[in-house]
Amino acid sequence: MKTFDSLLNFQQHIMYNLKNLGGTFKGTIGECMFKLTRRNLFLTRFHPKNYVMLYTGNFLNNVQISFLKENYYSVDAIEVINRNVVLFEIKTRNRYSSPVKYAPKITRATVDLYKKAILFGFNVKTAYIWLENDWEYSVEIKDFDELDFYVDRKKRYDHRGVKGENIAPGRFELPSQPPKG
Repeated sequence: MKTFDSLLNFQQHIMYNLKNLGGTFKGTIGECMFKLTRRNLFLTRFHPKNYVMLYTGNFLNNVQISFLKENYYSVDAIEVINRNVVLFEIKTRNRYSSPVKYAPKITRATVDLYKKAILFGFNVKTAYIWLENDWEYSVEIKDFDELDFYVDRKKRYDHRGVKGENIAPGRFELPSQPPKG
């Protein structure tokens, strides 16, 4: 019979594969890997919005500042280079020997958010972090396009709307002109 002390001294070595992990951990790790490749990138989960506003507040208009403040934690990353602000949606994907045939998931609320950001004058990109073999990874950056994603159906817990309103799926329309300001 094993004693409690012998259980505490038990050492176990288990090998895990990042490519097989599910949930949000793989995405968080991918975001950190992307940060390693971009000097002027802020990951919104690790930087408070006031910190980023110090870098962007001098050259964004009031509408853009308000948009960033309201939606800061819905954006994966923000890059500031020479008074140019780029918003990033980051997707971590596995690279296989044959091409991947499925599109990454995204919510309707996230698509609408990035469409609104484009309308307000932001440059919006999608960064794909491709997990390769032997701890290597590659980065592919594309202009944000809704057609690159599988837009997931609205979840029970997804009650986000515009300015506190609940929005039924497919009922949100962007204004044809950005607000002045």
